[in-house]
Formats: sequence, C-alpha cells, structure tokens
Amino acid sequence: AKGGFGIQVASFMGADRQKRAEEARKKYAASSGMSAQVVPSADGSIHRVLIVGFRDKNAASAACNELRQKDGFKDAFVKEL
Repeated sequence: AKGGFGIQVASFMGADRQKRAEEARKKYAASSGMSAQVVPSADGSIHRVLIVGFRDKNAASAACNELRQKDGFKDAFVKEL
C-alpha cells in the first residue's frame, strides 16, 4: 500500500526472509489485535512487517505509543508507506 503510515514491528533479511516475515506477521497481528502486512523493500532484499490501517500519522503514532507498552513491541516505530 502506498501512502499513509504504518507501524514497523519487524524486518527480515536473508534467504528465508519471506517465510519468516509471514510467520511474524501472523504473530504480531494476533498479539496486537490489529491488521498486519508484509511489505517488501523496493529491491526485495528486506521484508518488513507493519501494522497498518491508520488514518494518518497522528493515529499511527498514538497506536505505536500504546503498542510499545506490550511485550515484543518496544522497538516499534512509525513508517511512511
């Protein structure tokens, strides 16, 4: 998805990055109760897991601050899509 903002919760590189990113997507979606998707970098070398579905940067920032209180989300940050 282009445009808008998401919360990056994980990123993967290496041979099995797509599989690892998809497994992480399921885990993060379940533990956050939000929609998560895998977003490959432009060259495909990095697969990022982002929580998506925010109206704007403020909404993503507010959700990110809440997520950081949960186990496994302390490194989450807002990223433009």
